[in-house]
Amino acid sequence: MDDARAFFESEPIWEAAFHQAWDSWRSGSLGIGSVVADAEGRIVARGRNRVLERAGSGRIAGTLLAHAEMNALADLDLATGEGLCVYTTVEPCIMCLATMVAVRVPRVRYAAKDPVFDGLAGALAAHPFCVDRIPETTALGVPVLCSVAALWPMASRVWARPGHPPRAEWLGSNGPIWDAAQDAVASGILSQLVDSAAGMIDAVEALEPVLRRNGAL
Repeated sequence: MDDARAFFESEPIWEAAFHQAWDSWRSGSLGIGSVVADAEGRIVARGRNRVLERAGSGRIAGTLLAHAEMNALADLDLATGEGLCVYTTVEPCIMCLATMVAVRVPRVRYAAKDPVFDGLAGALAAHPFCVDRIPETTALGVPVLCSVAALWPMASRVWARPGHPPRAEWLGSNGPIWDAAQDAVASGILSQLVDSAAGMIDAVEALEPVLRRNGAL
């Protein structure tokens, strides 16, 4: 956990994205967060997944369109994404990546990989409209943070859709994290963190041993 704390101290943009993710989980949604930064590293937009939140509680909420990246991009109003970088705790899905292509976001940074959309950028790039618009995409590469970023949405599925595991692509790539997510829900750790109004870094710290005992780190 010390490495994660040090990382957040040196990378406040990522800290802000993870705060958005934790706010999403604490609000009863999927636990994914996103921020948009300019070339000088200033955060110009923020968003969290609000799919399971009340309609009207955010720019986009209470709909399957209410992904973290969509809320962050909507926060830009009429500005395009030119010169900006989207930071997101989970790799963008087809809807979010296509939106970034449409508004010309040149760079994307993500924590947890989404195996459902492997090869998506290449597929989009085959279309003439997209060929010079595909963002440069880079993974975070901090194991504990990448694992926590994957755990939050998987844990949301545990309680929101009991008995319905995630897609086979997620299980194939993240089996131990799925086990940790079920553990975190069944043991009450996540609900205790929410009830105690724990901060994001405290939540990461509490979940690290859960990930370790399930072989996810």
